[in-house]
Amino acid sequence: MSGKDWASFDSWSLSRLSALASGSAGTSNNGEGDSEKESFWLKALSKLNVSSESQQQLVELAKKIVFTVKKMKTLLSTESDKSLQLTWWEVVSPMQFMFSRYEKIEKENPEVAHNRAVHDGAQNVAASLLNRLSYYIEFADMAYDGDADETLTRFLERVGYTEVFHHDFVSPENPAFYMAFDPKIKSVIIGIKGTSTMSDVLTDVLCSTSQFGDGHFAHDGMKNAAAAVLKKCKIFIQELFEVQNYKYTIVGHSLGAGTAALLAVMIKEELKIDRVECYAVACPPVLDKECALATRDYIYSLVNGRDIIPRTSLSNMRIMNKNLSVIKEMLDNGVKDEQLVKEGKTSINDLSADDMLNLAKDIGEQYKLPYEEDLYVPGRVFYMFKGVDGQFETLEKDGTLTTLRQPVFAKTMLTDHMCEKYKHAIFESICREHGAPISDPLEVRSIAAAHVACSDHGHFIVPGDSKSETKPVTFYKVVTTLIIPSARNKDSSESSFQDNAVARYTAWHRYSEFEALNKTLLGLSLGDLPGLPSKLIYTSPEARIPIFSKYLQAVITKASKRERFDVLDHLVEFVGGRKDSQIPDFITSQLEAQNPEVTEKN
Repeated sequence: MSGKDWASFDSWSLSRLSALASGSAGTSNNGEGDSEKESFWLKALSKLNVSSESQQQLVELAKKIVFTVKKMKTLLSTESDKSLQLTWWEVVSPMQFMFSRYEKIEKENPEVAHNRAVHDGAQNVAASLLNRLSYYIEFADMAYDGDADETLTRFLERVGYTEVFHHDFVSPENPAFYMAFDPKIKSVIIGIKGTSTMSDVLTDVLCSTSQFGDGHFAHDGMKNAAAAVLKKCKIFIQELFEVQNYKYTIVGHSLGAGTAALLAVMIKEELKIDRVECYAVACPPVLDKECALATRDYIYSLVNGRDIIPRTSLSNMRIMNKNLSVIKEMLDNGVKDEQLVKEGKTSINDLSADDMLNLAKDIGEQYKLPYEEDLYVPGRVFYMFKGVDGQFETLEKDGTLTTLRQPVFAKTMLTDHMCEKYKHAIFESICREHGAPISDPLEVRSIAAAHVACSDHGHFIVPGDSKSETKPVTFYKVVTTLIIPSARNKDSSESSFQDNAVARYTAWHRYSEFEALNKTLLGLSLGDLPGLPSKLIYTSPEARIPIFSKYLQAVITKASKRERFDVLDHLVEFVGGRKDSQIPDFITSQLEAQNPEVTEKN
């Protein structure tokens, strides 16, 4: 906006515009009603050379923001319960306590996430379904189209889809999305982009509910976003794909997931099409309870660890507010609950993990909002979390899962929301519980996904190296898991997601061998291939381990996306995926001597 535009505003106009934008300009002083406020907005925007269409959009957006803020204040600060009216400085100490306490609970009770989910009725997930979830997460991630190694168009071509169009212009309640189809299996994919711009953030803010279908309620902003996507796709669905009985798969992450879920419901209910399913990654609560549970047959929602977004709703904000109030009261005045006091628990620090979790659950039941305001994560919910052994596992239930019905305070509540974190969690779940290891030589063209890490180091005496007898040589342990996909029948009307085979390999390499690999790969001209730091030789073995891990993972990911099979050949050999790349006998024997229980070969 130019200085001239701003100059056309006098100070009163600017102050009134600011007041109206914040909702603080009431009607009592000047007798202004909603129509006069709207008229002022339009006049103000006109002076700023905003087009008439954009003027109306901005006015409607401002109205919704003001309405939502007022509604939040009403819901979160009621006259009947003064404890919900905390100031920001009163929130600090209980939040700090809850952060540290939840972290301590997880550390001292690593089984708590699993046990609570099972107690809620969560069940194990079939291997074929885990594979399907992993497959569609990639489509959701590609809606961002920000991968330097593979564009959206290239990705769709690689997996057999043809791009119909890519709508990448974002405006309030109009998300970016793409549409593609595969004629061999008669499948349409619609991928909706998640939050990455301020316009998207504004859609997230519009968290009040509105009517959705016959007697149901949905997140207003995402409902409008879904309607905007449907409007653009409807002609293709009805005139091109529906006459050929295509099936429709809607995917998205974050805001895109919530929009995708509501779009799937619209296609099913408004267009009367049953051949629709949705994969919603990090989906926020968007539907009332009855409607959310009714979508179990076709919506698959994924929740990773402590991700804050699937737990963000007006109802959960109210529950969180009460949680903080109760914690603050116990920090200031001790425990007052009669039953807990009888058990000798007079201080908040005396409470066990179960006490804290049960307290949060009770508050959740008592302080949730009325039905029409209380939204749930839709469909079948796949909850991914770290198990007792530190590896991810996945259990399945629905949006009534207790962990989604209350706020969770943890350091990873924001980072767990990243799409990369979701891909890693589902991949590790597959590797952990499903698929028998294989030892056959690998063809790199058959690798669907890989996870490689330098996990440990050891000191060994090398035969023929006299110096190693007095100063053992340091070797680094490289553990790799590769998923070998089952064949996908391109000539069938349905995709095949049978159990994928999982190959696990272990290799031991000294520092010089990492350097040799790095030199070889640089010679293959992979482009912006990440290299090992030149000063790595001066660091300790402990410091090298995470650097080696990041290096190997980055290289194998980049080479896979660019289909550089020559690079992958070298990597597979390096990690032990060839018959002639077994762990040397001298390392195996020395490991067994150090620990007789060590039986790991390959």
